Amino acid sequence: MAVAILIGLWIYDELSFNKYHKNYKRIAQVWQFVKFDVKKVSYGVVPVPLAEELRTKYPDFESVSLSKNQLLNLSSGEKKFSKSGSAVEPSFIDIMSLKMLAGN
Repeated sequence: MAVAILIGLWIYDELSFNKYHKNYKRIAQVWQFVKFDVKKVSYGVVPVPLAEELRTKYPDFESVSLSKNQLLNLSSGEKKFSKSGSAVEPSFIDIMSLKMLAGN
């Protein structure tokens, strides 16, 4: 019975992932697939110029936003700390329907 409950919870999690976004059915992530001899490799990163190419030449994309995961060094006066996070373009907030507590 415990196995059935765990499998059920896993299926529920997979089917409900990111459905809290307003337009979750229309959000996609672009991946890059590269073939080295016979080995195929996929990357969740693409060349930066691709964003502008998608914006200008493919009208089916309603909105495009670049994002970059990185270690960010932040400081305020004498206080300094490092956190990993994402730097994104402003349109990311509208695509992902995020609610901001403060700032822009």
